[in-house]
Amino acid sequence: MISRLIGLGLLVLAALSLAGDVWKMQQTGEFVPRALGARWADVSLESLVTLQNLIERYISSDLWNPGIVTVLSWPAWAVLCGLGVLFLLISSRRRKRVI
Repeated sequence: MISRLIGLGLLVLAALSLAGDVWKMQQTGEFVPRALGARWADVSLESLVTLQNLIERYISSDLWNPGIVTVLSWPAWAVLCGLGVLFLLISSRRRKRVI
């Protein structure tokens, strides 16, 4: 149930992000999707920097760069949509096991 709600929430965020990119395209005349890292920094730069520090200090600096930095450079709507679908697939598999 929780994974389904998370999946749906991520899909809503993906749609909002894509709508923002399309709205900007209508103003500028070209489609330039915002990266996930840029959107995250707009919402909470402090949490992004904290995550970077935690991963580099306690896990591996190689995981942060180039690994997570690469994902953060992808279009926000694409990453959020992919994660949303993944969570929905997880929730559908769990539901089949229960029945």
